[in-house]
Amino acid sequence: LGEPGVEMADLKEQVVPAANNEHAPSESIKAPVSKESLTNDVMNTSVMAALIGGFALGNLSMPDTQNPSSQDIAIYLLAVISVHACTCSALTSAFIYSVANNLVEDAVPDWANRYSFLINLPMSKFAMGCFCYMLSVLLISYRDLQSEKPWQSLALIIGILSMSSVIVSYWLLQGSTKLTPSKSKVSPLQ
Repeated sequence: LGEPGVEMADLKEQVVPAANNEHAPSESIKAPVSKESLTNDVMNTSVMAALIGGFALGNLSMPDTQNPSSQDIAIYLLAVISVHACTCSALTSAFIYSVANNLVEDAVPDWANRYSFLINLPMSKFAMGCFCYMLSVLLISYRDLQSEKPWQSLALIIGILSMSSVIVSYWLLQGSTKLTPSKSKVSPLQ
């Protein structure tokens, strides 16, 4: 599969039909849901969500002013959203893990399909929490470096590039598991 020059026709036997989802592509190279894959996914998400939520909690402090600026309020609200989203992600992951871990292996795919909204919730909340956290960090550096314009600009550029690279990575990875007729060869990275 990872060798250069492998034709799509050679992959026909390795292709797994997509789940019964009208929006899913007709073919996918994703493995079917199993107890192990589901519990691994939610465990990884819960750990990372708790970590980012803790970082965001550190940003939850209003400046010592009577009249905070709109920027200070935005930073505070982004941190609040991040903490809540990441906490929700971690807790929902723990609930899913508990249920999935107690299911018999054969019941997991049907259960995961039936509760797909809940299965997708931890990653969605984690992504929202991370985005809000990164944006709050960008705004904090912009605020704190106001007297140092060149450094403020550099911090802004770094923040925008970091957030953009996360968005592009997500977009590329989501598309990397779909087979399309226009692709004639599989990349070694797939």
